[in-house]
Amino acid sequence: MSGCRPPSPVISHALEPDRSARCGGMNVTDPDAWTAALRRIPAQTYPAGVELFDQGDTVRDVHFIGRGLVKLQHVCPDGREAIVGLRSVGWILGAAESILRQPYAVAARTVTTCEIHRMETASFRNAARKGNNSSWLVHVIHSREVLTQLDQVVAFNCLTAHERLRALLHQLLTVMSNETRFAVQVPLRDWEIAQLVGVTPQYLSRLMHKLEAEGLLSRRDHRWMIE
Repeated sequence: MSGCRPPSPVISHALEPDRSARCGGMNVTDPDAWTAALRRIPAQTYPAGVELFDQGDTVRDVHFIGRGLVKLQHVCPDGREAIVGLRSVGWILGAAESILRQPYAVAARTVTTCEIHRMETASFRNAARKGNNSSWLVHVIHSREVLTQLDQVVAFNCLTAHERLRALLHQLLTVMSNETRFAVQVPLRDWEIAQLVGVTPQYLSRLMHKLEAEGLLSRRDHRWMIE
């Protein structure tokens, strides 16, 4: 091994559907395939800022993200709030807790307008037990979770903070680019971005202004825009 190679792209498994996994001839993580597979489950539309479930809640539903961006948050024992991940199209939220019959480990809140398909946890467990396409889909999602965690470990060990920030903003732009052709508003607060990148808010400010000087970011009405 000649040296550390940065993952390309970083956090790709968390924010972008994996278009290589197939289930019974159907690409189970492709947005179009999700639409077909979930057509019998009515989608509910939520605006940005809605809490889908809270940390410690009893799991009543499993949430399939059909559109939009969701952030996962955890409240530490000392009361500090931490953002622990982002999830977008093709992800299942609450699958592990449902299978293990445990409370939600994190809270989930919509970052953008989202379409969510909700399935009762009992129905989800029954489908997962059958060993058919639904069971394989659970394996696909959990495999993506493992790769996401591995991506994050690699990123923190092999990439600079500047590179991690650029990668995160690139992923946000990719997920949200359908909303505008020119620029995308960064939908996260500065401290949330700092936690995802692994730096202090003060150092993040220096990084953001460096990207602004490079023409990759701009400040409009006190909000950062990805150009």
